[in-house]
Amino acid sequence: MRGSDVAIRRAGPADAMPIARLHVKTWRETYRDLAPESAMRILDLPYRHAAWVKLLDAGERTVLVGEQDGRIVAIGSSGPATTPELEPHGEINYLYVDAARAGRGIGRRMMAALAADLRDRGFRSAALGVVAANKAAIAFYDRLGGICTGHYTDPGPHWLSENLVYVWRDLERLVDPARHRRA
Repeated sequence: MRGSDVAIRRAGPADAMPIARLHVKTWRETYRDLAPESAMRILDLPYRHAAWVKLLDAGERTVLVGEQDGRIVAIGSSGPATTPELEPHGEINYLYVDAARAGRGIGRRMMAALAADLRDRGFRSAALGVVAANKAAIAFYDRLGGICTGHYTDPGPHWLSENLVYVWRDLERLVDPARHRRA
């Protein structure tokens, strides 16, 4: 299946558990060799479910899901920056795609949808923090035209990680990259 077969939609409260399941699965696959074992134990399904319930109930951030054959296969969130290092840009965070569906354009489509949300909120640029040792994500953000502009230490709450700041100064290049390649 292709990434174009994935429907991207806004998440609702009923999506908290499927989002949490995907988040735990993809986070553990991504960070199994990067995060300490204590973080792996703490950041389990009950923890993630409670966090997603809270995030969805608050309604301050946009949460999008990519759905394929009735299953959530991608998640992402956008809104105002949650850390000073990402200001004054809008923030894209929690971008995860099921590894079984990687390389099919789902991540690109999610990034475009999240960028469109930020644009609609009045932001002209986007930023995100990525763990400095997460080479696959860094390569993905490089391919999408992100520029590494700095770094910071994320204090956790359960894992002190070194992060790179990636910025897209023109949201339209993320929203519609094909149009900007032709221009």
